[in-house]
Amino acid sequence: MKKITGLLTLLFLNTLLFGQENSFCSVQGKVLDEQLAAMGYVNILLLNPQDSSLVHGTLTDEKGDYSLTALTPGNYLIMASMVGMENTWTPVFSLNAGESTRQLEPLVLKASQIELATVEVKGEKPFIELKGDRIVMNVENSPVNTGNNALEVLARAPAVTVDQNDRISLKGKQGVLVIINGKNSYLSNEELARMLASMPAESIESIEIMHNPPAKYDAAGNAGIINIVLKKDKNLGFNGSVQLGLGQGRYTRGNGGLRLNYREKKFNLFGNYNYYQNKRYQDRLFSRSIPFPAGTNVIDQDGQETNNNHSHSFQTGADWFVNDNATLGILLKGNTGDWGMNATTRSDILGYNPVPYDRVSATSAMSETWDNLSGNFNWSQKLTGGQSLNFDADYSSFENPADQYYENYFLDNEGAEVAPENNFRNLNNSRVEIKALKVDYNLPLSEKEASLDLGMKYSDVNTDNILVFDRWVGNTATWENDALFSNQFMYSEQILAAYANYSQNWEKWQLQAGLRMENTQSTGDSPSRDKLVNRKYINLFPSVNLSRTLNENNQMSLSYSRRIDRPTYQNLNPFFFFLDQFTYGKGNPFLQPQYINKVRFSHTWKYSFTTSVSYSRVNDFFAQVTEPDGETRNFINTRNVANENTYNIGVSTPVNITNWWGAYVNVYAYYQSYEATDPAFQAIDRWTGGGYAQTTFTLPWDLSLELSGWFQSPSIWGGTYRTNSLGAVNVAVQKSIADRWSLRLAANDIFFTSPWVADMEFGGLVIDGTGGSDSRQFKINLSYRFGSSDVKRQRNRETGLDDAQDRIGG
Repeated sequence: MKKITGLLTLLFLNTLLFGQENSFCSVQGKVLDEQLAAMGYVNILLLNPQDSSLVHGTLTDEKGDYSLTALTPGNYLIMASMVGMENTWTPVFSLNAGESTRQLEPLVLKASQIELATVEVKGEKPFIELKGDRIVMNVENSPVNTGNNALEVLARAPAVTVDQNDRISLKGKQGVLVIINGKNSYLSNEELARMLASMPAESIESIEIMHNPPAKYDAAGNAGIINIVLKKDKNLGFNGSVQLGLGQGRYTRGNGGLRLNYREKKFNLFGNYNYYQNKRYQDRLFSRSIPFPAGTNVIDQDGQETNNNHSHSFQTGADWFVNDNATLGILLKGNTGDWGMNATTRSDILGYNPVPYDRVSATSAMSETWDNLSGNFNWSQKLTGGQSLNFDADYSSFENPADQYYENYFLDNEGAEVAPENNFRNLNNSRVEIKALKVDYNLPLSEKEASLDLGMKYSDVNTDNILVFDRWVGNTATWENDALFSNQFMYSEQILAAYANYSQNWEKWQLQAGLRMENTQSTGDSPSRDKLVNRKYINLFPSVNLSRTLNENNQMSLSYSRRIDRPTYQNLNPFFFFLDQFTYGKGNPFLQPQYINKVRFSHTWKYSFTTSVSYSRVNDFFAQVTEPDGETRNFINTRNVANENTYNIGVSTPVNITNWWGAYVNVYAYYQSYEATDPAFQAIDRWTGGGYAQTTFTLPWDLSLELSGWFQSPSIWGGTYRTNSLGAVNVAVQKSIADRWSLRLAANDIFFTSPWVADMEFGGLVIDGTGGSDSRQFKINLSYRFGSSDVKRQRNRETGLDDAQDRIGG
């Protein structure tokens, strides 16, 4: 089964890349104004005349010329548009097989006499767009998202992997900074995954992947930045939508949402509410072996886990368009929910056994709630000469109480209890408060076709974590506090950042160069342990991107950036935590940041076929390691263990095979190696290959069909685990009804090929494991749009809550 996805990927590559090489056509033309002068930078849209759907798009150059290449034979028309001008169209024309280039008559744009266009164009963005420094996956209209959550959608993004612990990596590298609408969620990896798992896919418009982000963005993020763009209402008047979804795997899941928007010329009011319920099953098998002089101790563990999540999220805000140059906005967002987990584990002790029992039967339960509230004030001002100034003030609070209970029963091989039970509980409460101020200034340098961006940001984060550890005393039937494991940890961090970014276009060259400075001060205080850790450091983060257009079919770019990956607040927290009777861990307040240098070269042919080669080096790489502690216990800790080198090559291409059949293919390969700086770390290296393929069919009766699949060969997780191959195939169909209703059906991982197999070795401890979840699911979703549909875009603004929110620890 696991070979099916790889075969599908190869089949897509063969069909898409080689089956169409002799059937491409091209179109050329020119756009003029009423005085017959050339008009540069006009939007050119190639449309399907049957339904006005978008096939391809480009801009005219400074001479008013445009060219559309790699077109398949068929009927088309072209629309030219520009702000302040009336749209104009060519007549419908046909491209014939064997025809190389069609020269069209010039289009003449006239000044608009009305404020709004009277013709609506049903233009759907391509599923994958390549935009300069980023790859954009437009998921808004993709039927494969039916009933899914944001984490599942993210796992389908090009070169993105989500492992069995919901850890996100990009081209094999963890430490990805995930931001939402340009700002961070200020959550730890675990809490971020939980939030994304509670976010319906129907609320997402697109996913942007930036391998080498510009200096405007926070320097955090080992592998780059993933920006999840949520849907924005684009309509005048009152409008909205409502949607309901149902999914079935081993258990049933459901979701629902409501979006409302009211917009006039002077103001915009908007809000949305989403509910998500997800019950999920996971199973794991582990075998742990440790050699001793008396023999090898082996512990085989068989565990099953069921967790159930309910979440409510809302967003409400208003924009006031004071005049043509000034806009004021407020935004309030909230997320609240609960998460429960029940697990059972059977552990058998084989070989050398230093304890008086042969088996441990364990149950564990966890219940937690969270409340996250954030607010933003935004002022946007246009100044003279095309200058602009943007100011953001943000506040966010997060509270996360969690209770965990563990019961351990010690048995012999016959199942008889031979030792007193060991029951304990953790009562934990985490509070996080974040304040941020950000200002951005843009100065156009029109005489040089250049611009200068300047900005500053200040963030202040304070966390307070309290852990109460109690043990059950059987003879008194009471809980007694264990002061050794109980603790309080308070952490504060202030970051002052400033950046400058210069961009310029000349002839066929484009340059973007920036420098960001970040001054970080932090204090970690554990009063119950009488430990205080103070840090202060200043870093510079340069970035540069140089691009050149060789000719109408070839573009290339070279980029470099330096970045930082700071530890999460949870990793710095010196609390003890327990996974089972044999495994426990503790945070590391002395954990150092890791620094990343990355260079990337890319080439694009005919604005679609992109090849990239990159190299990155991570100094002071930190990883979560498991090592033996005594004869039966294992200790988990995150620490700086090595320097990491990664070499990567990738190829991606969107292809319009016919007017009704489109596809996207992304394949990659990378090599990872490690230079150990910790004597106990076993340096490993491995080549990994993989790919993602997606094809969409536009069918009669307003139906669309989508088939997608991904595959990854054996790889390295987190610098310590070696994994076997993974993959999945998904299928979905969508039906539009009366332009208002939409019905979607989908099936995920239909061949059930995503369960994982992995092994690791550290400090003499060897772990082999396998597991998976109920990833094969069937889903149905129904949505309805109501209200005005006049085209008018709502402004998209970014707030100042950036990298800190990705690091909140529960």
